[in-house]
Amino acid sequence: MRWCCSKEASDELKLCQGKNDLGRLIINSTLFEGEHRSVIVASTGAHEMYVSDSKINVDEDNGNYVMVLSNCNEDGRAVNVTGWYAWKSKDGYLPGDLFGALDFYYFLVAVYSASLAWYTISMYLNRDAIIPIQRYIALTMFLGFLETFFKAGDFWVWNQDGTRFWFAMYFGKQKHPEIVHAH
Repeated sequence: MRWCCSKEASDELKLCQGKNDLGRLIINSTLFEGEHRSVIVASTGAHEMYVSDSKINVDEDNGNYVMVLSNCNEDGRAVNVTGWYAWKSKDGYLPGDLFGALDFYYFLVAVYSASLAWYTISMYLNRDAIIPIQRYIALTMFLGFLETFFKAGDFWVWNQDGTRFWFAMYFGKQKHPEIVHAH
């Protein structure tokens, strides 16, 4: 099993097209449908490279998508890759495991709004019979409404822009993007 074109893979196993493919990832063009990019890294000396604002457009929604990073230079040095990447589906930037939560938080905002409005109107209509704890119940409901409102807002902005709004993220008790792990 070979991943990279080496002298052995090219000469003996005939997995590569020729000498020009040495040091590159082996890609079966008849099976591979998609986009790939090669980056040449110098084998000696100090070298920094930045790849930014590089987008790969996926027009179809028909499968799994994989990002593969490979260092195929046998005589080279280790490569340290840092940074972030974002995938945007046809529905937005929100990760698939959180997409159902967006609708759930919309629902919670509606439920909190309706129940808070009902409770506030009921308290106003019966204001002569209010006991002090009812104000704390209303305050607790309002704080729950604020938390779900900001969490829904954070998810909405994240889904639209691919970035997170810091105020909504922290007020809604969401983790920082670098802490959210992909499975």
